Amino acid sequence: MIGNWSHHKDAFERFLRISPEMSAEKRLRARVIYLSCLGFLALLITNLIYFMVCYDGFALKRPILAATCVIMALALLMVRWTKSATVYGLFFTVFPLSAVWISARHSVAAKTSEMLGGGIHTPTLPILCVGIVLAAIVGTRLTTMLYAVLCLGLVIGLNRMSGVAPMSAEFSVITELRSMQISVAVSLLGITAFTLSRLAYSALANIESALRRATRAEAARKELLATMSHEIRTPLNGIISVSDLLGKGDHSETTQNHLNIIEMSASNLLTIVNESLGRARSEHLGEENTNAIQISNQPFDPSDLIQQVCNLFTANASQKGLWIGTYGLEALPDNLLGDAPHLRQVLNNLVGNAIKFTHRGGVRIGARLVGSTEENNAVQFFVQDTGVGIEDDAKARVFERFGQSASGLTTEADGTGLGLAISNDLVSAMGGTLEMESAVGVGTAFYFTLPIPIAVDSTKPVAA
Repeated sequence: MIGNWSHHKDAFERFLRISPEMSAEKRLRARVIYLSCLGFLALLITNLIYFMVCYDGFALKRPILAATCVIMALALLMVRWTKSATVYGLFFTVFPLSAVWISARHSVAAKTSEMLGGGIHTPTLPILCVGIVLAAIVGTRLTTMLYAVLCLGLVIGLNRMSGVAPMSAEFSVITELRSMQISVAVSLLGITAFTLSRLAYSALANIESALRRATRAEAARKELLATMSHEIRTPLNGIISVSDLLGKGDHSETTQNHLNIIEMSASNLLTIVNESLGRARSEHLGEENTNAIQISNQPFDPSDLIQQVCNLFTANASQKGLWIGTYGLEALPDNLLGDAPHLRQVLNNLVGNAIKFTHRGGVRIGARLVGSTEENNAVQFFVQDTGVGIEDDAKARVFERFGQSASGLTTEADGTGLGLAISNDLVSAMGGTLEMESAVGVGTAFYFTLPIPIAVDSTKPVAA
């Protein structure tokens, strides 16, 4: 039911040429116009049918009501060609005032009769209140002021019309009071409606402007992500190719290790860049779940992976006078299926943070088998350091984006505060939970357990 109503509404607005390309203010004004016209038209048609049923031939003897229906229908159709605030402000000024004036002086008797409701006592007087609201919402400041002036003149005229015939003192007071009430009501409603409508239009304009800025910013972000990801690939491929060529020559063991680290780091960075480029391409194509992390299971050796991460940070640790080592690699199986690139990315982030916030002592990277079935191994990976530690009030924020601890112990190191948040997302995507234990002045340990399937092929793979 709701879907059908929405479909019919959209079709009707397309007929009236109310398009999404219009500003929010113009769309709102156009909708107020056509809904008001529809409301008036429904009321007029109902009255017309009622009088035709109750008073046979009423529409032929009194064509004013029928003519008013035609005028309102034409005003509704005119929305298709014009949505001018001035045009419809004038229309909703002339229409209510004319309707009240015609009703008040409908017959000679009605002009002065208390029973028939002529003059200022016409039952259509509340239409003046509706008219000022519509004129204020869909019209301009000028048309609203014009309505107020003409309405005041109309009230004075109706008051004089009612005073033509002799009346009691009590009824004379009621006549004056009614004139004052409608004047005050129209004035207050006009000021309120005009003020609120302008505030609403201003708020819509601000929201629309903010949406446009957000849309442009989002488009710029996607373009930057795609451009940077694409442009970074070219030098990375050059680094990988040259390091591979250099690695085929005769070098000392130390130099060969350094070349291996360069090639491995460049390959890891290329994997991350390709993932970002793929995400940007998916966003451009409008695919859903573009932010979802894609996990792939490939054979890898966890011992080799952890050792490579350790070798990668050996130079960093040595520069700070720290030791770095591995633990428990001998007890790990070498034929697991998992997402080695993402696992390496997590360990790189954790080890990088550990070295960053450690000034004496060292860092240990390790893993242990905490459970095993015929199909899966539960492997716990951990990174421990003897660094400054994390305060209790900052522990709840460490996994938030840009939530790096604001204490004096940790702000001395540069960082974006994204590493732990990214690592937490990656670990969750791989089926684990990143946890932490820390004590100020003692150190910090990050650990997570992953359910890793056993590879069918028992041949020892090379860590990717």
